[in-house]
Amino acid sequence: MIGVVVVHYEDPVGLDRVLSALERVEDVRVVVADDGSQVAPDPGVRACPVDVVRQEDQGFRAAAARNLGARALLAGGTPQALLFLDGDTIPGPDYIERMAARLERVAAGAPNRRALVVGRRRYADLTGLSPAEVAEFVAAPDPARILADTTWLEEGYARTDDLRRADDTSYRYVISAVLAITPDLFEVTGGFDESFVGYGGEDWEFAQRAWLAGADLAHEASALAWHDGPDAAGRDEASATSSTADAVLARANAETVRVARTVTVPGARDPGLFWEHPDVVVEFEDTGLRPVDVLLTCADLVRGTDAQVWLRDGAVLRDGLWPASDPRVTHGPAPAISLARARFRARLDRPVRLLRPLSDLCADAPRHHPGLILQRTRDRARGEPIPPPRPDPAVRAPAPTGGSKPSGDGAAPTPCRPRPAPPTTRNAHDRRRRDDRPPRPAGHRRRPPRSRRARRPRSTPRGRRRRREPAGRRTALLRGAAGVRARARDRLRTRPRGARGPGGTRR
Repeated sequence: MIGVVVVHYEDPVGLDRVLSALERVEDVRVVVADDGSQVAPDPGVRACPVDVVRQEDQGFRAAAARNLGARALLAGGTPQALLFLDGDTIPGPDYIERMAARLERVAAGAPNRRALVVGRRRYADLTGLSPAEVAEFVAAPDPARILADTTWLEEGYARTDDLRRADDTSYRYVISAVLAITPDLFEVTGGFDESFVGYGGEDWEFAQRAWLAGADLAHEASALAWHDGPDAAGRDEASATSSTADAVLARANAETVRVARTVTVPGARDPGLFWEHPDVVVEFEDTGLRPVDVLLTCADLVRGTDAQVWLRDGAVLRDGLWPASDPRVTHGPAPAISLARARFRARLDRPVRLLRPLSDLCADAPRHHPGLILQRTRDRARGEPIPPPRPDPAVRAPAPTGGSKPSGDGAAPTPCRPRPAPPTTRNAHDRRRRDDRPPRPAGHRRRPPRSRRARRPRSTPRGRRRRREPAGRRTALLRGAAGVRARARDRLRTRPRGARGPGGTRR
């Protein structure tokens, strides 16, 4: 059995088109999740079972409506697949079968059967068409009614090979209007984030958490569904006037802020700011450690990185060593929602000093240093092993103080005898008094001054004239005309006898 959730709000015509297209599918169960319409939707008599669940109108809450419909399907039995459609998106003749088949293939190769498949949504102008004409268009599309596609989505699918080479930024290519997931993925993630109120962003947040939970992503381009009218960007351009421009900008800004609060990828937020849910969750076992070592380690962990530290003991917080105005270091276990949204997890059981930012070390995760383990959240969910420990010059043990020394390989300090304090010495400005000097031995004579010492013997035999050094070397500091005259005199003094001078005269 395949379960389909159709999100609806004040659009009975669009709902009738979607349900008419789903009637042709065998072994399907449909749940219409109404987001607080004034009049409850009436599905009518259909060839497939259709149920209706409703929630109060508290704004645009498509995320909560999808969860409401998915829970209704799971309560009636575990379906083979969970498919989500918007109330204005009409599936093609074989859309359901193609999505379910691709989802099963991806889930078979994914750990714990966690898989996500996104179909292809195209746009058409279906204004004025009857239900029969709409069904005819879906079966054989009229090129005259087809509208422009979203090029950024097509480029993203081409760049990632239809999400086969997905990464941390591939959440942008997942749209909930044509989405299929396994029940296992819905259970482990809890579904969509129901705190999203307003248009857009809830599908990106869910896709990022699904990716971090270890799910495999795929794009099924052959599973085609049609949206009545252009996409959101096209609708904004068509209705862009001076009165609506500010409203469109405000809606886009609100969506950006919602995504930045929940998606920890640097492209979705500024990592230099403080966010409630960090990109790196650090769990520090600080019980029994010196507070000064814990303080310096925490400072290195959060410096230049979108990270938060959760301490097991928290002595530095109780003693007031860590500033209370900085919430990046706290006491207790890390919240489950922060663990689910962070891309990296770090565990420490001893103090360390980092010579590089923690974000640079996370780029090469997984890493295992003595006392520090860095692991990707996705690898952890998929059961990837942790590499054996190895020392790294960028991770060192803290400097020893008071009877400990590092072992040289980054391991914990080993106890040793304290080094004795160096003897105190006095400089020239603090000489000892003459009375404190020890007495001189008997027969001691002061060293005579240099002028009275015996002169060194000549190095040349007596009788040979010793060449004088040019006096110009002794006057190298002279400047100006005086220096020039002095060097000229030096040249005359050092010229051999008999040599001709400037005027042809002999010296």
